[in-house]
Parts: sequence; structure tokens; C-alpha cells
Amino acid sequence: MVMILPGICQSLRWSALTSALTSALTSALTSAVAPSLPLNPSVLFQAMLGIFFSAKSAVLIEDVPFTEEDIRNDKNPPQNIYGLYNQVGINCFIAAGIYVAVGAVSLCQVRLNKRQEYMVT
Repeated sequence: MVMILPGICQSLRWSALTSALTSALTSALTSAVAPSLPLNPSVLFQAMLGIFFSAKSAVLIEDVPFTEEDIRNDKNPPQNIYGLYNQVGINCFIAAGIYVAVGAVSLCQVRLNKRQEYMVT
């Protein structure tokens, strides 16, 4: 029991640090770039997830879609799992790109609708 507590405390400190860092980055980026770019905190989150999946973070193993057959039928054991990690990372980057594209279209539409000639008086 005594050996588990330092690990839990370290894990909680790491969790608090990463959440504080993520919120600080998100608020800094959205406040600095929001008027000119369609940056949503979801874009940053998806991009960070893509980076962590590409780095094959062990914490994210629960989110990798594998079955027991993937492990049993693998000739070189970690390669199937690593491939799934990479695929999920690519999916996260694609989602971040879609967020940026939709935000850019939305920003263009807002600016177009703010024009005086399109306003109804």
C-alpha cells in the first residue's frame, strides 16, 4: 500500500500539470489568435492526441482498437499494436484538419455576412 501511494501522487501531479499546461496553452492561443484564425480548443486537443498516439503513449492503450486476435496472430508482437497507434494518430490529425477547415469556412461566412451590402436595413 505504501509503495502504491507515491505512484498515485506522482500520477496525480502529472495529470494536474498536463491539464494546467493544456488549459494555459489553449487560452493563450485562442486569445492571441482567435480574431484572425478559427482556432478552437478542440483543434489543439485533437492535434495533441495525434502527437501522443504517434509517440505510442502507453496511457492511451485503452483507446487503441485491438482484439486478442491482433495480439495472437502477430509474428512480431508490438508491430500490429504500433500500427493501430499510428492509425488512430492519423485519424486525430485528420479530425484536427477538418476542425480547421470548418472553422475557416465559418470565418469566411461571418465576414461575408458582416458586409454592408448584404445587411438588411
